[in-house]
Amino acid sequence: MNVRIAAVSDVVVGYGSPQIPAFIRSLCKLFDTEGVIIQPSVPGRVPGHHHNNDHMSVITVPTAMHPYSYLGNRSYKSRAADLLNSMRPDIVAIFNYNCLEIVNLLEYKPKKVVHYALEDAESYIGANTISAEREKGLKAASARTDIWIFPESNRALIDASRYGLRSDQIGIVYNTADAPCRPKQQKSGKIIYAGTIDPKRTIGDFILDSDVNKFAIDVYGNLSGSEAAVAEMREEFKNLKTSPTSNTTWFGQIPRSQLDEILPSYDFALVFWLPISHALLNAAPNKLFQAIAAGVPPITAPHPQARMLVERYGCGLLLEGWERHHLIAGLKTAVELMGTSEYDELVANCERAVEQELSWDVQINRFIRQFDVSSWLQ
Repeated sequence: MNVRIAAVSDVVVGYGSPQIPAFIRSLCKLFDTEGVIIQPSVPGRVPGHHHNNDHMSVITVPTAMHPYSYLGNRSYKSRAADLLNSMRPDIVAIFNYNCLEIVNLLEYKPKKVVHYALEDAESYIGANTISAEREKGLKAASARTDIWIFPESNRALIDASRYGLRSDQIGIVYNTADAPCRPKQQKSGKIIYAGTIDPKRTIGDFILDSDVNKFAIDVYGNLSGSEAAVAEMREEFKNLKTSPTSNTTWFGQIPRSQLDEILPSYDFALVFWLPISHALLNAAPNKLFQAIAAGVPPITAPHPQARMLVERYGCGLLLEGWERHHLIAGLKTAVELMGTSEYDELVANCERAVEQELSWDVQINRFIRQFDVSSWLQ
């Protein structure tokens, strides 16, 4: 196979980060060529939950240790670099900082190296030896990277300062869904939360609150946090099934394709990260854009990007803050709006937002024009 475009993913395709296959698919279509996505083998994630086509294939790389552990990550990067060096693609796209050091292992110079920074670098900055080692590697890799893509402008500003990036190297591509807006007329009368469930970073504590879980909320996602916190949340979600006052149900994590199928039937989608770091304050959640593309107005915490877009298009409900009472007030408002003409207007505004700006086609075509991507393989 003559591979001209290759990507290294830090996740199993189909379990998050839909921008990874969307980006490679878009480049392959633009150049009418074949591409490869290299992905890790992650326990509990079944390879194959992606949309195959004639342009793109996926290679899964096993590691002896978990690929998100320190040693497992090093092994994955080494094996991915070996594949790139054997294929020698012209365009190499690296997704996220925990894979970027692969650039330092390349034995040739691609025509373009793109770093698509879907996640923030903040977790790699610290006083411990591993973080210091990785930060040194990231700075070396940044000097060998041509184009940087960020999903949020505040993150771009912070990382540009950290790694000495020029403005002409940076593109902003929102985490939009690679799907048309598809509102569903018949709604379930329920709210959906789909994402990480963590007591320190997301909705973990709030969703288990008795005044919150009386609302009809279906919860999809993995439990995150310390081992004790995960065990406690698992037990509490189990107890909710038999609670006479709870209308909230946790279904665990499901593949993106399954979420795409069920999402349009919900009335609202809850989007919520706790602003405990600049990365979480400046969140650019996939689920915000996925909900809008499905014609499901978001109930979102006031993260800067979410605030800007919800206010610009009138396509959702904006919480006043991140406290428990802000969340409850937003949920009450959502229930009151269900089935009203005001709700229909929110759905119509979701469609308008997707048509004008919040679609993958609009976002990627902006990027292609900004960087004259059509000339990359000349």
